Amino acid sequence: MPSTYLHDTSFYPKDAVRFPARLETLRVGQIRNAVERKGSCLLPLATLEAISPDQPIGFDPYVDPALLGLAEKCQAVIAPPLWYCPTGYTHGGPEDGTFDMRLRAFAGYVHNVLSSLAEIGFHTVRMVAYVDPADPARSEPLLAACRFVQAHLFNDLWKDAEIGRNWWDRPDRAQIHWQRYGLEVLNRPVQPEYANLKEDLPLRLRQLTPRGLQSVVAKGYPLFVPSAVIENHGNQNPVGCDGFEARDPLMMAAGEAPAVVGPAIWFGPTGYGVSGPELATTDIDGMVYEAFMEGVIGGLAAMGFGEIVFVQVHQGSGGAQWNGTAMAAQAYRASFSAREGYGPGWATRPDSSRRGPAIISQIFPPHAQYDHAGKNETSWMLHLRPQFTDLSLLRPNDYRFCWNPGNESKLATADWGETMCKKTVAALAEIIRSKVRPVAGPAAGKQSPATNHQ
Repeated sequence: MPSTYLHDTSFYPKDAVRFPARLETLRVGQIRNAVERKGSCLLPLATLEAISPDQPIGFDPYVDPALLGLAEKCQAVIAPPLWYCPTGYTHGGPEDGTFDMRLRAFAGYVHNVLSSLAEIGFHTVRMVAYVDPADPARSEPLLAACRFVQAHLFNDLWKDAEIGRNWWDRPDRAQIHWQRYGLEVLNRPVQPEYANLKEDLPLRLRQLTPRGLQSVVAKGYPLFVPSAVIENHGNQNPVGCDGFEARDPLMMAAGEAPAVVGPAIWFGPTGYGVSGPELATTDIDGMVYEAFMEGVIGGLAAMGFGEIVFVQVHQGSGGAQWNGTAMAAQAYRASFSAREGYGPGWATRPDSSRRGPAIISQIFPPHAQYDHAGKNETSWMLHLRPQFTDLSLLRPNDYRFCWNPGNESKLATADWGETMCKKTVAALAEIIRSKVRPVAGPAAGKQSPATNHQ
């Protein structure tokens, strides 16, 4: 076994959590408190889908009484919802606003997410699948994947050192905590007020109606997707630092320039570099992440977006997250060699009446000056999410990354966070404007060739 460095947790600042809570907003101490109190974790799973012409293709789960009631009952922490889910295109196509994810890639990713959340120590981890009560068959692809993942996790229980093989026949089975994973099914809420009918900026993908989606695609608006991880960022910061730093400035820029912002991808590879699950870090296997990102790219490109930009805040260009996305983008592009009307050498035979693949790229937010939970990143949080950040919880020498000489977390200020943010937002707005390309000519109105992405 490789050696493991463990941080000193013999004394930890008191940081109580109040249920229900949102995982990405919590600090490490609050998550440890939830675990000590045998709190659960809920992972909402919902589709982006064209239900009716005037309904948004998504909804706001955090105002759904059913989810909040379930979280209250379970004394649960709610993980960030996963929106890139399978639909099978059974009731609508991508041009209408329906997203589809390959079932196997989705199942592998959700398996990793649930396993990683369970390793943190939550008493139970439950998928919460949203279904359409008016048409149950619409939800079968999602439910099939959820049932498979639950069964797969159950079959793997024997790998836990405390359970082992033949565990079902153990005389003390009643005392073994084997019911760790669950599946809850909730009705998809109807929220007509959530729809962005006037296409007011900023444009969130989930708030667009099918007609609205077709409109922004025709106008050539790019799609930007925040990409992050859930990871320990010191005692003082929420574990969702990277997601807030990717999404919040992007939303501000999208309020000034016309980009559609897709749901953030919150779970990615961390390599457990700064801490393990005992301090609230999650990790997704790089190969699993790459397969999932292939599904994300294929499903979003099929909607007709001509340019898709992933805004990443984690590690660098040498990390599994960045390179997994880059590999997924190349897999999407390479898939055109097998598509009808394209074939081998398709890129050397331009055809003005045929639309090529969407342009896929990645960026780090410009002018951000990131570190890891040091002065810069803590300043970001003091500006963006001060209600989730508490400098009084810093403990000298607890984490090396909080006490780098000259870059101590205690030097962070909201003013410095605001200065960085203003520069980043202005630069992002310029990037957005440079990528607006209205659809015109013979290709206008045609379905993207990426619809056959499975």
